[in-house]
Amino acid sequence: MKRSNLNATIVSLGLALWILFGMPSSVLAQASVSGLEPGVSKLSELLTPKKELPTTANAVFEGPVDPETFQLGPGDLLNIFLWRPTVTQFPVRINAEGEAVIPTVGPVKVAGISLSEAKEAIFRKIRERFSGAEVTVSLDEVRQFRVHVCGAVAMPGSYLVPATARVADAILLAGGLLRRSRAEWDTTSVVVASQRRIQVIASQTATAPRPVDLLLFERAGETKANPYLQDGDVIWAPFKQEGPSAVGVFGGVSAPGVFEYVPGDHVASLIKLAGGALASAKVSESYLVRANGERLPISDPLTQEIEVQPGDRLYVPIELEKQQFGTATIKGEVAQPGSYPVEIGRTTLRQVLEAAGGVLPTAAANSARLVRAPSEFRDAEKSRLLRPREVRAPLGETSFDAELRAAYERWLGTTVVLDLSQLLETENPTDDIVLQDGDVLEIPKQPLGVRIVGCVNQSGETAYYPDWNLDDYLRAVGGVSRGGWKSQTRVVKASTGSVVLYSSKVRLDPGDIVFVPSKQPTTAWTQIKDGVSVVSQVATIVLIVLTASK
Repeated sequence: MKRSNLNATIVSLGLALWILFGMPSSVLAQASVSGLEPGVSKLSELLTPKKELPTTANAVFEGPVDPETFQLGPGDLLNIFLWRPTVTQFPVRINAEGEAVIPTVGPVKVAGISLSEAKEAIFRKIRERFSGAEVTVSLDEVRQFRVHVCGAVAMPGSYLVPATARVADAILLAGGLLRRSRAEWDTTSVVVASQRRIQVIASQTATAPRPVDLLLFERAGETKANPYLQDGDVIWAPFKQEGPSAVGVFGGVSAPGVFEYVPGDHVASLIKLAGGALASAKVSESYLVRANGERLPISDPLTQEIEVQPGDRLYVPIELEKQQFGTATIKGEVAQPGSYPVEIGRTTLRQVLEAAGGVLPTAAANSARLVRAPSEFRDAEKSRLLRPREVRAPLGETSFDAELRAAYERWLGTTVVLDLSQLLETENPTDDIVLQDGDVLEIPKQPLGVRIVGCVNQSGETAYYPDWNLDDYLRAVGGVSRGGWKSQTRVVKASTGSVVLYSSKVRLDPGDIVFVPSKQPTTAWTQIKDGVSVVSQVATIVLIVLTASK
């Protein structure tokens, strides 16, 4: 081996040993300075930068800065060009006292005023020193400052943001709005923080808190609902208020639903929250129903400044006869997958399958999934579980409704599983389905599995077997866990979405969900009371028998 190659090998080996044994301590020291947490076990985690907002040097702008609204503060970098009487450039960074100190001219107070006002102040100051001077002032870099995020966020605290940051950016740095799981065993979650009643409190001035409506920003793109931040702002995210004060929008809108009420809501803002009016909506026939039952007609809800009250519901009628033809899409195991025209209310599933060349022999005909936007397949039990909490009747509530509701919400309520084999073999018109606009039929190669959730040792989906019963599927997932209530097992039928109590007469089909609820905790006193009740009932029966035998 040549001496040069030997030296290179020694250098490479020494570098590798330094990375393995000498580098972590230095990197940890550097991490404590740069903000990374010490004690990270993996070297890759130390070398991977944190996700942060852009710094002042590479801040990302939404567009040109508006000189009339952008307020300057300590840290902003101004570039001052003096064209006459001589050509001179002064890069000036605003100091901690809020002044721009211009060489040969002096300090100018610019913090807390707009960029346009700062330009005028600098022009006057320079012209006092140089008569007839021509000056150009530009903003080269924006400052960074600290804001405080409090309330219902994942990681409350103080965060460093650039002057181009909005409220949503700071909340993202704080880990986002607070969420909680739908049920103790569920992996999905819902936002429990308010998206509409966030406030920004200015620490530098005594002005009133600025309202923030991130839901309106998300749904309608209104940037004024997600304002820019100022130095030292305190962002307060309260918890969501649920109850009869919620307002709703239903009918001819893109995303109907119930929303948290915010003082100052108008009819137009409700329609924006619901994604806007549909083309088929009869907007001029809209009406508002007050919480006391009063019905208020609204001829032009998009422009009329009608303030909404807590508990109001807005209804936008739809022109149902306007659309006569639509499109249905067939995916998967058919001869010619694609989209096909349908006459709404008349074209059937069999007709579209024939137009697509029929189902292939490789198809799992018992696992076809029909995805439909409306909720025709939701039964009364599902409606009872999914309707808003404030209008739910206490009667009929079971002890495990919260867990069962979470199972329903994870299941697509607008999807049903069809067994096409019976439809294709019998050609019975009663088994056919009339298609709607936007229907999607998915025909897979492999049958859908059976999903087991709830109090089982290994929840998840297992393969479907026609001859398996509940015990077989429970064995496949490790059995019922401690505290599981097997005798109260429910089955969410994929063909209808209905819920049934499992028994030997219930057949498990592809796509079904088996839900094993948890037993309610019992105390020693409860067991004593139950035992006393049983003993008293037995004693009563014995007494009746003895009396009758005399």
